[in-house]
Amino acid sequence: MRAYKTVNFSVMVITLIGLLMLAFPLAAQDTPCAPDLAPVRELLDQAEAQIAGGDNDAAVANLNSAREQLQTLIAACTPVNLSQSLVTHGGQLALNYPEGWDYEVVNESDDPGDPTNVQFANDSAVFERAGGSIPELIAGDQLVFMIAGEPDAIVDELDAAPSPQAILKAIQQTIKESNEEEEIQFDEIEQSSIHDRRAATLNMRYSSFEARVFALELEREDFFVVLLAVSAPGELDTIVSIAEDMAASLQYDSDGIPQ
Repeated sequence: MRAYKTVNFSVMVITLIGLLMLAFPLAAQDTPCAPDLAPVRELLDQAEAQIAGGDNDAAVANLNSAREQLQTLIAACTPVNLSQSLVTHGGQLALNYPEGWDYEVVNESDDPGDPTNVQFANDSAVFERAGGSIPELIAGDQLVFMIAGEPDAIVDELDAAPSPQAILKAIQQTIKESNEEEEIQFDEIEQSSIHDRRAATLNMRYSSFEARVFALELEREDFFVVLLAVSAPGELDTIVSIAEDMAASLQYDSDGIPQ
């Protein structure tokens, strides 16, 4: 009887995950995404074989891994509604962020020479995991950190005239100098534009996170916004699309955002 109950419980968990997989394409049918379910199916097959062999501990571990991967796939294929709005930097800056997300104002200033720092996350627990010198994110974590202000308020010094590329170059150098023993990998800085605003991007990765940094010029050589989009390894595409939408929603008015 004892063995029957154990196997029956495990089979029930597999059935529940199978139903979740069945519902997945229905929930995401209107969303342009291409989930790869093969790794999840492989984990379920392994769990089923492990249950048959009596290794329930290993089966549960694989079931948990399958659940985490499904949650990641569902998040990637679920449209994000940027229905929340935040006005900051003394009423001069506004942007939208996803519904249901939390935010923390790290520093807010109405002095143009001081930066405004705000971090946004899909769960408040992410703030703690990303709070060290090196983020330690887990599957499903999504974080966007914003720095806004004059160039001198964002970085200590520039080697060239203020521009998105120059700011990212200075940020990259600062990260390298402050994490000399960490093997953080960087891609080349790329020039771009967001809503006709000059912008640049920089990708970086480490064993515990992936990130893309956006720098946007909101007022020529005078006011810039940096968005640092961070995810667990392998999940960068999801948070990048969210950060791009947040960047596109930015509004700046030195006289104050109209209410």
